[in-house]
Amino acid sequence: MNPVTIVTQALQSIPPNVRKFVLLAYAVVVLVVGILAAVGVDMDYDKITVVLTIIGGYLGVQSGANVDAPPQPVEPEVPEQRGGGDGTPN
Repeated sequence: MNPVTIVTQALQSIPPNVRKFVLLAYAVVVLVVGILAAVGVDMDYDKITVVLTIIGGYLGVQSGANVDAPPQPVEPEVPEQRGGGDGTPN
């Protein structure tokens, strides 16, 4: 097993409801921070941006782990089902 597989399996082992909550909570926090910045609330936005970037990086990896690989085409095992290149049976 390679490190990517290990990380992917670890992230996929987190229950789906927990992953969904974390993603929604992050989105709400980003929205609130953006609104506070827009209305001029005085906060240390440089540090907030660093924290949100780190958490966002984790969430990006988590989301990537949730994407299944595209299915590979399976060639029929029965020779009669294999057809010629023009769509006609062999």
